[in-house]
Amino acid sequence: MPEATADSAKAIYEAYEEGCMFDAWSDYFDVDKWHEILERNGISLDFYVYRQRPLDEVLPWDFIDVGVRKEFLYANGSVRPSIRW
Repeated sequence: MPEATADSAKAIYEAYEEGCMFDAWSDYFDVDKWHEILERNGISLDFYVYRQRPLDEVLPWDFIDVGVRKEFLYANGSVRPSIRW
């Protein structure tokens, strides 16, 4: 959850308490449990996944310098402001 907030931290801890420890392994991942926990904590996945992001929005990883400016990627169509899964 790259855009985690204090609310999502509470949900992640709650998931941990309910046994979501090895979720990187697909045989342990329980998507229904995560949806239930996020819903109980008032967190909307649609907000994080499907919302349109303005080009000037500061993203959590913007401080990492990989030698290519975000403006260059947007101008060349390499990155879309809407991040879809």
